[in-house]
Amino acid sequence: MGEGKKRFWQVTLAVLMVLCCTAMLISQRALLSRKQEQLQRITDEAAFVSQELRDLEEELAAAGTPEGVEAIARDQLGLVRPDEVLFVESEQ
Repeated sequence: MGEGKKRFWQVTLAVLMVLCCTAMLISQRALLSRKQEQLQRITDEAAFVSQELRDLEEELAAAGTPEGVEAIARDQLGLVRPDEVLFVESEQ
């Protein structure tokens, strides 16, 4: 093989290696970007669920108090005390 052909193949191989490495780098950066976005979505969702859990724990703690029981009886069951009168608006 002539010296010129040998040099041509060395340069061609080097260029192909650089192109392959560049393609791999671009692919890895795209994958990293997608994974970072996924991590952000999961982190946001975890924060939302944590807040929801705190709210439910507070609601549960309040439901165990006499005031909480009364609020549930009034708001969800429509109950009133024996000495109270309930007025209901008619829908017209």
